[in-house]
Amino acid sequence: MIISILNSVIFPIELLLASYICAVKINKRSYWGLRMVLSLFFACVFMAAIDHLVPGNMLVKGSISFLSTVLLCGLLLFWIYSISLKDAMYCCMIGYAMQHFASCFYILMSILLTGNTPASIWINSSTLLLYLFIYLGSYSVLYMLFAKNLPKDGEYIINFSNSAEAFILVIPIALVLSLIEKAINSDPRQILICQVYEMIACALVLWVQYWQKKVVNLEVEMTVQERIFSERRRQFEQSISNIDVINHKCHDLKYQIQALKSEELSANKKMAIDEITNAVNFYDDSFQTDNEILNTALMEKSMVCRRYHISFSAIVDGKKLGFMNPMDLYVMLGNALDNAIEAVRKIKEEEKRVISMRVYAKEDLIILQIENTCLEETSVPEDGNLSTTKSDKNYHGYGIGSIRKIVEKYNGSLSLRKNDNMFILTAVFAR
Repeated sequence: MIISILNSVIFPIELLLASYICAVKINKRSYWGLRMVLSLFFACVFMAAIDHLVPGNMLVKGSISFLSTVLLCGLLLFWIYSISLKDAMYCCMIGYAMQHFASCFYILMSILLTGNTPASIWINSSTLLLYLFIYLGSYSVLYMLFAKNLPKDGEYIINFSNSAEAFILVIPIALVLSLIEKAINSDPRQILICQVYEMIACALVLWVQYWQKKVVNLEVEMTVQERIFSERRRQFEQSISNIDVINHKCHDLKYQIQALKSEELSANKKMAIDEITNAVNFYDDSFQTDNEILNTALMEKSMVCRRYHISFSAIVDGKKLGFMNPMDLYVMLGNALDNAIEAVRKIKEEEKRVISMRVYAKEDLIILQIENTCLEETSVPEDGNLSTTKSDKNYHGYGIGSIRKIVEKYNGSLSLRKNDNMFILTAVFAR
């Protein structure tokens, strides 16, 4: 009787544990630990009730037990974790693929080691140890290979239509074979074939989800990159118009200031006019790089730096970057300088807010280098992709990726490094 009860509740325990492992990176609700314990208890009671109360033959009873338990586990995950119901069901199905793979592997090893399928996993200590070793090992390996990277920022970002296709095509087949194997329990060879196929089917589902997530990540990145590019184009067009207006106004103001200087003025008024003259000269003559796109970008960013009291200097040979498409050049510089400004703005001491930029030729190379003060302990990953520190992670953090794509478009290489208190971005192109 006890063995029968244990066998009837072991499936929801295995399924929930597998789902808990899959949901390690998912946002949790309050008192989630208590919710987990209560969910295990409730699932066991529910499964035991289903097993003893639902009438019918093995196929009908098994199907009802499976479907009701999976649905219940999905609802319990929704109760434990701060995710949508469809995310909870998705997590449950990933957990089922892991659980079923481990179950098949355990039965397979039992056949190979004993020649017969065990009537119960709790018969003796040797069977229990084999069970624990296989399940824990399978869960760990499958999680590290596939399930670990499925969630992002505490939720699943997936294409549910494509994911559902994999589950609909493969999981029911595994379920049917599982029911068939119970009907042919007397033939270990046929059971062995079923276990191998079911393991392959479950591994295939997890593999498809893993690659599906990669495709979705690329789609999200491309969408964001398109938005960034579109915003940069609009900003570029607006900047050209604005700076052109500023330049014309500056020329007009210079003549008006000259006229005022010829009059007899007090010392205070002369000082005020000198300050206005300096400001006009800054906007009128800041950057002349022989590249209109560079002039526009540098002028725009220098005004931002001026607003935040950032020391910005640029030694640039604009002709060296003439091989780049104007929009590519503007987006690349805009993202790079925006990243530098964002980092430097956090520094409290204004005298330490420094950004410098150089574009120069060295042998057969053209080098773009942007340096900015960086007092934080910032580590640069090997792939050079920095994670954003902004709250809106869906639309930020793609600046470096955008720069890299543009650099690689022109067969260049991008490197990021931190040297003492300076963060250095270097793009190198062949002439």
